[in-house]
Amino acid sequence: MKLIKRIAFTAFCFFAAIGCYVFGIPAGGILFFIMGIVFEVMFWAGLFGSKPTRKPAKGKTPKRSYKKTSKSH
Repeated sequence: MKLIKRIAFTAFCFFAAIGCYVFGIPAGGILFFIMGIVFEVMFWAGLFGSKPTRKPAKGKTPKRSYKKTSKSH
């Protein structure tokens, strides 16, 4: 999701939650509380989830790390 969409969605949810609070709609408050928990879990799961390994493009070899070895002469 693009950054602007994320910011717009966050702002919408924020103002909708304030609107529910101002007009005294407890169901809306509960809904946004549950949505907050769901999004928080999704954030932390994505943060600690395993990252997929990328395969090298066709025809390219992966970069190798060369370790220094001690040679005794």
